[in-house]
Amino acid sequence: MDLAVVLLQSVKALVRSEEFVSHPALADELKALLTMHGLLQPAPITSNPLEPEKTLLDAFARFINSEGCQGNRTLVNNLRSALRLYVLPHFGFSAVALKKLDLVLQQFRVEDFRGIETIFIANTKVPLESKAIVHGTFRGYKSSLLRFLAWLQSEKLYLSGPELPAVADSNYAPRLGNGSKQKPFANLTRARKGKRWRRADPYTLKEAELNPTLLKQLEAGPRELTAEDFNLTCLQKFVKKTTDWLPDYGLHYFLTAKEVSKRRDLPLRAVTFRTRRGDILRFLGWLKRYKGVPLTDLCLESMADRDLLEEFVCWGINERGNTYAWAVQYAAASLNIAKWLHHKRSKKLMYEDVTAITTLRDYGRDLDHKRKLQGTNIEAEKEEKFLTFAECEQLLAYLKQCCAPRRRYYREDGSCRSTAGRSDRAIISAWQHYLIIAILIYCGLRQREIRELELGKTLFREADGYWVKQAPDDHKIGSKTGKGKEFQLPEHLTEDLDEWFKVWRPKMSMQGHNQVFALVGSQAHPEAMGKPFTESLLGNFVTQRVYKATSFLFQEPKRVNPHFFRNLAITHQRMHGDPSQKEPLATMMGQSVETADKTYNLMTRREQTAKARNWWKSPSTGILTP
Repeated sequence: MDLAVVLLQSVKALVRSEEFVSHPALADELKALLTMHGLLQPAPITSNPLEPEKTLLDAFARFINSEGCQGNRTLVNNLRSALRLYVLPHFGFSAVALKKLDLVLQQFRVEDFRGIETIFIANTKVPLESKAIVHGTFRGYKSSLLRFLAWLQSEKLYLSGPELPAVADSNYAPRLGNGSKQKPFANLTRARKGKRWRRADPYTLKEAELNPTLLKQLEAGPRELTAEDFNLTCLQKFVKKTTDWLPDYGLHYFLTAKEVSKRRDLPLRAVTFRTRRGDILRFLGWLKRYKGVPLTDLCLESMADRDLLEEFVCWGINERGNTYAWAVQYAAASLNIAKWLHHKRSKKLMYEDVTAITTLRDYGRDLDHKRKLQGTNIEAEKEEKFLTFAECEQLLAYLKQCCAPRRRYYREDGSCRSTAGRSDRAIISAWQHYLIIAILIYCGLRQREIRELELGKTLFREADGYWVKQAPDDHKIGSKTGKGKEFQLPEHLTEDLDEWFKVWRPKMSMQGHNQVFALVGSQAHPEAMGKPFTESLLGNFVTQRVYKATSFLFQEPKRVNPHFFRNLAITHQRMHGDPSQKEPLATMMGQSVETADKTYNLMTRREQTAKARNWWKSPSTGILTP
């Protein structure tokens, strides 16, 4: 028999012998050496799922069998390639050893698996520049690796979230456009081409189309309306004599004044009335465009007609594809109009003696019941919009790099052609993208709260950082609870906000307001610089930027609108957070714990029951409890 074979068999026997136990360090070293070179088969893996994984192979095996990964061969193959080609060589493993990846993963401790993002980016730089690896393949490897790291983090096995590699020169922003084929970005406008936009086929009645009577009905103050300002024919459907109880003030005054005689409800906030007004104009626009009602005949009384309202709702759901949540808001506007028209007739609590009001309230309740049954398609929402919290932090790291004062221009081969300073407008826009999205991620605020942030009114600089202090009227549920909110912004944003207020915001000429953030304008419309954000403009400002950035950072772009960050916050906290933080987080976001769980939690049914696995066993021993 060959001497080398005899020697190898002797060494294997020695390693497995009981006598070798007295030299554990030498035994472990020799076993690892033999295993690395494929000369010793690893011992059978017996891991307890209740205990933290000790080797990377244990974690890898659990990850590829987890929900969302099981059966995804592309994900698994990309992850194996990323680890074998661009991560594990950094730790001294040879190409020969890495051919048996599972053996290498078995001897790699999870606690040593740190700084992986930086290692991966550094080791792919040269292959990318030499085109040894194409960007599509690179993004596939990167996306799979980040999913694995995010899963490790969610399992408390990887403490540092995804990060971008340190920029060689922080004065230069990363590539910001599609100048080179090596750095493709997706554009949301082009991606949505051919699909119906929310504002496609607009039917809203324009302000210029409001007839004088409509304007008075909407905006008139006390004693400014008379019977001549109402469509008595429409009202006589409910009662014969009308002039005795008609209001002498407009809808805005009735709904928003602090106190109105015979009004049974609390006043609406100004922002809520603006929403109701928009709903009313859309209904009136539908009457004009689809029912052929002349502009001169349009009046608010028509929206208090349940038959017309039901026809409008059926049209919106069946022909426009709207949801019952959409229908509920129009029923609310219709009910507001009915209360305005008929409140003086009522002698009972909540207008229970006025049929014109109760019939609309019943219809609204019916629509709301259907809304609850309809629910939402969680899987579809997650596929199109969902980001893990680790991915959110990577997005922020990229957006922060985009705030640099200079940029590079590249040739087609990827080499740097020239450099230049960036315009103040470009840098201001980058700072606002970064700060707004950071506050949305970490605090889950409604976008109205972002738009209305004002230094010295709702945002305060204190010794330990920035604090948001909102009166009841400054947030949505404050008008119902009578309570304000007060919370601190993340401390690591303090220096960034200081720079924003000291350096970049003063370069904007605010137009009639003192909000923290505002429009930056464009080369085509420089006059827009400093104007306040509207709801739609802020939504586009965030959604477009997230879509473009995630198309570069991840395999698939994500169409995340401002409000969806509330879903991301609640879902992450419910899956990985401290249960005692449920109520404080809900308070900061301005909602109840019940609403958070019912409306914003996107955990699937399987994810919701995952923590019940092996509930009958002791967490410390894994043994059945007595």
